[in-house]
Amino acid sequence: MDDKLEQFEVDRQTLEVGESLRISFMEHASTGYVWTVDTNCPFKITRIDNDCDNIGGSQEITFALQPKKTGVYQATFTHKRPWGEEIEEMCFYEITVTPEV
Repeated sequence: MDDKLEQFEVDRQTLEVGESLRISFMEHASTGYVWTVDTNCPFKITRIDNDCDNIGGSQEITFALQPKKTGVYQATFTHKRPWGEEIEEMCFYEITVTPEV
């Protein structure tokens, strides 16, 4: 694991090449706060904005990560305003990708 992450709680996941990992968060886009993902992994990453009838309120968003090759990778999810420096929340994942069975 990356030494920089040792001080944080890290969610560890294992999946096979081609399998999809879905991670969901609540987002408050009307206040400018959005979730982004930064990763060192060769994944196909898709952001899914789930339907929301609560205009101006919170909505659930989902990131689908689908690995392309085996290895151990890190993904950091950040909840912040794109133009600002202040981070409201961060989540760390260590993802072990194994060959297809």
